[in-house]
This record gives sequence, C-alpha cells and structure tokens, in this order.
Amino acid sequence: MCSCLIAGWNWLGYIPQNPGAVGEALASLGEDALFINSQADGASTNYPQYGMWAGGLATLEAGKGYLLSMGADATFIYPEFDGLARLAENKQEV
Repeated sequence: MCSCLIAGWNWLGYIPQNPGAVGEALASLGEDALFINSQADGASTNYPQYGMWAGGLATLEAGKGYLLSMGADATFIYPEFDGLARLAENKQEV
C-alpha cells in the first residue's frame, strides 16, 4: 500500500499493524522527508547527510497519525515489519 505526499505538510496515518523505527518506516521517502511530529510522542528531524533521524519520536505506531514535512512530492510505501519483532522503545512497565 502507498500514499502520495506533496511538498510541504502532510497528515500521515500509519497503518501497518506493527510498530517501526522512524528511519525504517520512512525509508521509501529518502531525504525528501524533513520532519515528523506526533501529537503525543514527540518529533524527529531527518539528517540525511548522517543517514539518521534524531529527536524524541523514535517509533511509529499502528493507528496513530503524524504530521510529516516533505521537501518534494513523493510516494510513501508502507513498510512490512516482522509481526514477531519487538522494539525496545515499545516495552513499557505495567
């Protein structure tokens, strides 16, 4: 599944059923993706010259919406993450 994005600000719903690290989840956008913000989980900035995303938002989660700033029009291809994989950032104390 994919979504067409425009240069500037875009609302992005994250529909994969498994969480994914920001860099991996947005890999199909390359350096065109500039900044991503979540209403509750923080924000991250893309630093393509270093090959990394940095900020408080480390993981995109299923069913949440994000505000994504793009430097150019692009097609976002949703990644397929292993359903059995867990990220350390997702583990919370009960």
